[in-house]
Amino acid sequence: MSLPPPPPVSFVTVKQPIIHNKSSSNNSEDELARKLSSRREAQVQKFPKKVEWEIIHPKHNNDPQVEKNTEKRVVKFVVISDTHNKHDMLNLPEGDVLIHCGDMSDDGRVEEIQKFNEWLGKTPYKHRIVICGNHEEEISALSPSEIQQLLPNATYLHNSSIVIEGGIKIYGTPYVPNMSDLPGENKSFMASRDNKFFYKSELDLEQVIFSNIDSDTNILLTHTPPKGVLDGMLHFGSVSLMKRIKELKHLRVNCFGHVHMGYGVEREQDVTFVNASSDGDEHPIYFDYSI
Repeated sequence: MSLPPPPPVSFVTVKQPIIHNKSSSNNSEDELARKLSSRREAQVQKFPKKVEWEIIHPKHNNDPQVEKNTEKRVVKFVVISDTHNKHDMLNLPEGDVLIHCGDMSDDGRVEEIQKFNEWLGKTPYKHRIVICGNHEEEISALSPSEIQQLLPNATYLHNSSIVIEGGIKIYGTPYVPNMSDLPGENKSFMASRDNKFFYKSELDLEQVIFSNIDSDTNILLTHTPPKGVLDGMLHFGSVSLMKRIKELKHLRVNCFGHVHMGYGVEREQDVTFVNASSDGDEHPIYFDYSI
């Protein structure tokens, strides 16, 4: 039995500024901040500035049913990642689903995760969906069910999926390629095959992790970017993840973080990629999914 084609997706980047608790009285510092902000916006905004919404039309949308689909209700997703305990600095837009793509903490200490969970409970979303990242160090020894117990205000995905209203299937996995030689990376995570969140090689990722991503996934949550897409100048993304994405015929969105310098939105054919790395300095990214 063949699955029906997924619906169209539309995207917008949040325009509101981050809420900061301190202000600068130095005009030169203010000017520098404005220049940096403008530069980030120019790098991120792939569309003309006057266009806030970009409608993604998959190939099957040559069908007259497209107009009917666009009239249907939408589910609004808000995506953040790599907040590193700075989640309360974010100015979150309204929405139905909040997604966090990992590195919500600095060290993965239980008290950090508990504070993050308390914050999640105060957000006004119907669904809150979370995966872990390489900075969730201390809880990496816990089972997925034990991590879920630390996050009662969210659905924790660990090589698993959830189907929400409209039949939208969301799959999440926290694994990243081994980059233990990079400065600042948590080598204790990435050096061992026995680590709960990370496998040592791309071969392991391909054969054990990403090959098991459900073929009918519509929205894929990963901590790592795929290779060559919003993964920084040195392209720290995963080769095996990109290979698997090309096999997922029903995939429309891949949300991730990990590589902070890759923040932004990019589309390749029918898949839109969202790097929502924040670290307290970048806006959340949100999109509407028609159902």
